[in-house]
Amino acid sequence: MKAKKEGFTLIEIAVTLAILVIGATLAIGIMFRSLPRMRIRGDVWDIHQTLLNAKMTAVAEKVNVGVMFVYRGIYGGDRICEEQDCYFIFKDSDGDNRLTDFNGRMFLQCEFIDSSIGCTVANEDIIIGEVKKLHLQNTFNQIFGQIMNQPGHTAWVIFNSLGNAEWYGIYSSPNVLPFNGGEIQVRTRQPVDKSNNKYFVGSVTISRVGGNLSITPAHLQ
Repeated sequence: MKAKKEGFTLIEIAVTLAILVIGATLAIGIMFRSLPRMRIRGDVWDIHQTLLNAKMTAVAEKVNVGVMFVYRGIYGGDRICEEQDCYFIFKDSDGDNRLTDFNGRMFLQCEFIDSSIGCTVANEDIIIGEVKKLHLQNTFNQIFGQIMNQPGHTAWVIFNSLGNAEWYGIYSSPNVLPFNGGEIQVRTRQPVDKSNNKYFVGSVTISRVGGNLSITPAHLQ
């Protein structure tokens, strides 16, 4: 009597492989569709952390500290933000509630780039840490209600030594303004649903008192 052979037939192997291919294709499709939402979520979280760091630095060092938001472009010949929207923390050393920049090159800081190329004009406000960038596929949409869509568009918010968000400024109104709270909105550069012109949008909201921060998760808008 012959022993029964155990193993898989070619048909069973083919069916298994087909199922694996279909499953992998579906997983890749889901992951690809999720990428815009994940990018927005990552950028919004990073902005939230940067604002929190600025607030904590202001309290710890008893000095006004701001966060500057910059729409992509070339500024004073500097190409740091040429391809991507960016933002950074700065110390408001002179207490004028804005980024003090005498030479038109706000990114040229000897502490930030390279001391060998020379410092900016004396008494300019200093960038703290690195200049951060949004993902290439994302952009600042609105900051404190103002649309950001052209090189040269900037906005900033200032935290005081008590941790309150006290002042802000935007490109259309560069004078120092009292801050009553507002939203920093980030969205995908291209519609993710072209038929309905829908974008993924996420935001960080800042309240004046206590400088409290809250996140609105990425959603279609």
